[in-house]
Amino acid sequence: IDLGELELGKSYQWRALEGFRALNDIQGETICLSSLGEVYLKQKKPDSAEYCFRRALQLANEMHSWEDLIEVHEGLSQLYKSQADHRRALEHFELFKAYSDSVSEQGNAEKLTEVELTYKFIEKQREQEIMQRAKDEVVQE
Repeated sequence: IDLGELELGKSYQWRALEGFRALNDIQGETICLSSLGEVYLKQKKPDSAEYCFRRALQLANEMHSWEDLIEVHEGLSQLYKSQADHRRALEHFELFKAYSDSVSEQGNAEKLTEVELTYKFIEKQREQEIMQRAKDEVVQE
């Protein structure tokens, strides 16, 4: 798809979609549908693109997968923008942005927690080293 082989990419995505459905892999199905929506958008087939994006949106909502919701809302925003449906394009762009910001903030919170835990661990090690040196000094006297 990235190399411009839209028909070939589309056929691979449909085959992958069938495989994910057979495995009951909702995440894989969502990703394939979103990719198919992008292909149909590039091929200027808005009805097919909307169908794929809408189905992917349903699945992403069922899984509460923010990463997938980001992708699907971005795709829907692009679709509606291409159709000059500015109200819906803006609506989905705002949802795309809100989910993106939330995921970014969550990632930042996780990094902050990791830094705090590392700091506490290092402080605890230093404290133990100081206590050990104090014990060693007492024993030497």
